[in-house]
Amino acid sequence: MPKIILDLNDPTDLQTVNGTWKVGTGFVPGEPNEGLKSKLLSSPPRLIDYYDSNWPICIDLRQNLSERCTFAWHRIKIRIPNQIKGINIKRLSSISRNQFRHLR
Repeated sequence: MPKIILDLNDPTDLQTVNGTWKVGTGFVPGEPNEGLKSKLLSSPPRLIDYYDSNWPICIDLRQNLSERCTFAWHRIKIRIPNQIKGINIKRLSSISRNQFRHLR
């Protein structure tokens, strides 16, 4: 089975999967004090259904977002096409949305 590797930092590969990176700064982006609260057990942005439509688009994943310690979430939504780099991938296996949910 052929192996296809895409670098989602590379604009060409990113365009192949119609991907756009978004970034939300803070442990809970948009919350006061960047969502830092005493005894907070988890952060909602880790969930697939978290609303991130108002997050800015991130052009450079390596961009420094702060001068000191910072929490940030990077998210991407991709669409896998039927063909990548000249290979028909319609029948190849991939991680489906259902399988991804179990990885959380």
